[in-house]
Amino acid sequence: MTERDVPASTEHHTPSPKIQLPVIEELNLYVNSKIAKIIATGVVICFITYHGFLRAVDGGDSCQRLLSDGRFQGALVWQPYGCMLHMYSNTDSRRCMRYVAFLKQDNHILFVGDSRIRQLYLALVKQIAVTHPKFSETPHEDMRYNDTNLRLNIEFIWRPLMDQHVAKLLNHLKRRKSLPKLIVMGSATHAIKNSNGSALALEEYKKNLTLLSSVLHQIGNKTQLLWMLQDPVVPERLKPERLAITNDQLDLYNMAAMEVLYNTKVHIWSSSRLVAQGSIGGFSDGIHAGEVAIKYDTQILMNLYCNDHLNFNDGTCCNSREAVTVTQIATFAALCSCPIILIAVAVKQWLCVSTHINGKNSTLSSADADTAQPLMVGDKESKKKNDPSSQDFLMALGKLGLIMGYFFLCDRTSLFMKENKYFSQLNFWLPLGYVFALGLFFTEDTSQTRLLHRDMTDEWRGWMQLVILIYHMTGASQVLPIYMHIRVLVSAYLFLTGYGHFSYYWSGRDMGIVRYCQVFFEKIFVMRPWKALFVTTDDDIHEWWFRWQLDRYSLLYGMIFALLYNGLAQYSLIDDKSGSNLMGGRLALLVSFIATVFIASYSTMTLICTNKPDCNEIHPYVAWVPILGFIVLRNMVGILRTRYSSFFAWFGRISLELFVCQYHIWLAADTHGVLVLIPSYPVANVLVTSFIFICVCHEIHHITNKITPFLVPNDSLRAVRNLSVFGFLLMAIGVHDGVF
Repeated sequence: MTERDVPASTEHHTPSPKIQLPVIEELNLYVNSKIAKIIATGVVICFITYHGFLRAVDGGDSCQRLLSDGRFQGALVWQPYGCMLHMYSNTDSRRCMRYVAFLKQDNHILFVGDSRIRQLYLALVKQIAVTHPKFSETPHEDMRYNDTNLRLNIEFIWRPLMDQHVAKLLNHLKRRKSLPKLIVMGSATHAIKNSNGSALALEEYKKNLTLLSSVLHQIGNKTQLLWMLQDPVVPERLKPERLAITNDQLDLYNMAAMEVLYNTKVHIWSSSRLVAQGSIGGFSDGIHAGEVAIKYDTQILMNLYCNDHLNFNDGTCCNSREAVTVTQIATFAALCSCPIILIAVAVKQWLCVSTHINGKNSTLSSADADTAQPLMVGDKESKKKNDPSSQDFLMALGKLGLIMGYFFLCDRTSLFMKENKYFSQLNFWLPLGYVFALGLFFTEDTSQTRLLHRDMTDEWRGWMQLVILIYHMTGASQVLPIYMHIRVLVSAYLFLTGYGHFSYYWSGRDMGIVRYCQVFFEKIFVMRPWKALFVTTDDDIHEWWFRWQLDRYSLLYGMIFALLYNGLAQYSLIDDKSGSNLMGGRLALLVSFIATVFIASYSTMTLICTNKPDCNEIHPYVAWVPILGFIVLRNMVGILRTRYSSFFAWFGRISLELFVCQYHIWLAADTHGVLVLIPSYPVANVLVTSFIFICVCHEIHHITNKITPFLVPNDSLRAVRNLSVFGFLLMAIGVHDGVF
């Protein structure tokens, strides 16, 4: 008689510790692990949120970062610290002034100082004026530029020394009812030159600035007041009368200004000095900044003055964060309630299990445990088989809520820094080569031999997605041949979609409402009432229309190829059921040569084409050429067709998540910039943000697999029911947004 044959009523049997309630202990460990995962995930998200909040409070002001710090990237491309600099054209500048004038406000900008400040004044006038105005040749006099249509008044007042003339001017400004919207001040070179760099002049400068600090504080409390630090000089280029103006002297005067004005409402503009240091070679006379420095100083002022009015996607400096909408609050509340419910249920189960163990541990025999175990396991397995676990569903929604919260912090707030992209050939080709080296290293055999089998299409999607990610991160769209080849990769995605769905239907598998609901709809973008969710406030769908025009035939190309391939395979004109070559002898060489010509011809076209509009016009009609060439070369040889890169295939299986999530937690500002978690260290930042990005995409892929059976069940009636609920929710959002 075995232990399992012992009757359940047997008494006075001492239970063995090794077989004591294994199922209950397993359940206890399961519940504890779920709670631990929830708490750990919540802690991580809370830490990230808290870290971002501290950064926003402590030195997180993007205006302050714009004025204080930055660096040059590559060939003299200025990057402010942690925010994106929009490069204003003359049209953008005038649009900004027109908008301020429309608000019934005057565009009054005042410059006070020496010839260096005058140089910046002239550059700003040139930036805004339709035609460059002519000014008097007399160097030491006040200047003014007016444009009544824009209510624009830009003034320069010659005050090269910190003396009683500056005091009189500041007292006059303090008494005015309306101050200029922006005041830029700075001086030191004349004091150094006139005193031959004496220490007494420095003390006098500091004393006078201290006396004026109170007035400067009062003015700075009412308007934007910048104190521009002194740029360095090039000693060997200075005229003899300016030789006393040394960099050591300028540093002493800058330190004096920063010390006096530290606790006032005056903004110290120190990034201008960094710009000048990075472009010191442009100082033709040794003292006045060159073209590059003046250009970026002007752009910094324009970003400071205009970004919060025009809200350019690539101009996050001095751009206030967007308000949280009611829809966003409701969505987060619904998602965040899921982990709370799950924690409550898990805690209750844990308490029940603990009570059960404490109450029954001393009386339940090993035979009871053995008898109970198969029943509990069987019930658990049958329940999983019949119905998806509601706990898994709640867990998935809870994780999704936390991830969406992180998305919101990265994408729709200024808690995390964002910087402009920077393109260089090295930045693009180095990671591309590294990725393909990894892809080739992780190659494996596959048992599949059919043309475009699953492992191969996953591999194809994977390396294409990685190339597109590198392309987006490095801003390579400015290089036309690279841009056009990326357009082919996007077309190839749609080609594979058309090919896959047509082959699915060709095989006679499910074509009902469930399958239809499980695919991403295109018409949802332009149908009411949810149209407002996808278009801009002016009802513009230009971006969607542009993408559609580029790839309007790609799905059709994929379907036609699937039709031809399945037809040829059905009549045994192509035999890919074994690992041999698709074709033999000279025919295989001829077809491979033609495929190579196809790819080379498209690449040649991208080199000949001179502008994007012309290239985009041609692309929809010829996109199939390089795609077909690649398919032939990838599948012709049997040994290549039966091997694939598991590295690329892994990324291919989460390619959709990678494509969607990159816009929110990896890139920034609608792909115009990059997210910055580690400022001033671009390589480390890319590594960290990429690691988080890939982990989140992998988690979302699993979350989607958990949620899909609940939202789109394998039952037509239940699928229609869920679709109707989704439609009503979208209609409610549409009503809230004023669509009806």
